[in-house]
Amino acid sequence: MLHPGNRCKSVDRLHLRGTSAADGSHVRGRQVEPMRRALDELGIIAWLTGRRRSQGGERTELRLFEIDEGDGRLKINPLANWGREEVWRYIKREAVPPPPPPPVLIGHAASLTPY
Repeated sequence: MLHPGNRCKSVDRLHLRGTSAADGSHVRGRQVEPMRRALDELGIIAWLTGRRRSQGGERTELRLFEIDEGDGRLKINPLANWGREEVWRYIKREAVPPPPPPPVLIGHAASLTPY
């Protein structure tokens, strides 16, 4: 269950409505900034990602190693050359369990956003 007090109000509004900001601020607020804060707090200078070229868009040019333009950290993309088939082959071979289901929202979105 989503508790309305544990997140940024503007992020909640975007998330609960199922909309997205044209400028990408929803991605920064829900993914990029929390990850950057965690990396800063832990003093991480390099990290592994699960990004793949086969995911399309800007990722088609993904390199195995890159320096993050925002913070100078080394990003290592070990799955850059994998396609969907390789991912599923690995999941089946290694018996990777499925992720847990997403949290369930109880009530109407308007009732969870008192602002």
